[in-house]
Amino acid sequence: MSTSAERQRRRRARLATEGYVDVSVSVLREHRAAVAEFAKNLNSGRAVPTFDDRLGPVIRCLKSMQAHLQDVGVLHAGIFGSTARGDGGADSDIDVLIDIDVERVRDILNYVKICEEIKSGIGEIFPDIGVDVASHEGLHAGIRESVEQDIIYAF
Repeated sequence: MSTSAERQRRRRARLATEGYVDVSVSVLREHRAAVAEFAKNLNSGRAVPTFDDRLGPVIRCLKSMQAHLQDVGVLHAGIFGSTARGDGGADSDIDVLIDIDVERVRDILNYVKICEEIKSGIGEIFPDIGVDVASHEGLHAGIRESVEQDIIYAF
C-alpha cells in the first residue's frame, strides 16, 4: 500500500511525462471560480492575461494604494475587461472594479472621491488612457457575469 506522498510523486511524474505541471494555489473561496476559469482557459489555449503592457502596472498601482483605499472603505479592487483579458488595443480604457463597505463610504461624494483617487493613481502611469471605475454593487445585471469572469483582483 502506498502513502499519499508516494501517490502524489507518481501523479506528478506521470503529468510531467505528458507535458503538464501540477500547481497548487491557495485562494479565497470567493476567487475559486475565477481561478478554475483561468486554468480552463489556459488549458484550452485561449488568451490568458500576462503581466506586461497594462495589467501588471495597474495591479501594482492598486496594490500600492491598498492601505489607503481600505482605510476609506474599499474592500477589494481589481481589473476587468480588455485589460484583464489581455486583448485590449491602444485605444482601450482600463476598467477597475471595487467592492466597497457602504457603511464606511456612506455617501456619493466619498464614493466619487475614491473613484477619482484610483483614476489619478492609474493616470500617473498611463496619462493618455481612460480609466473607468465601477462598484460591484452598481454593476448592471446584464454585464455582471462577464465582469465576474474577467476580474483579476489586486486585493
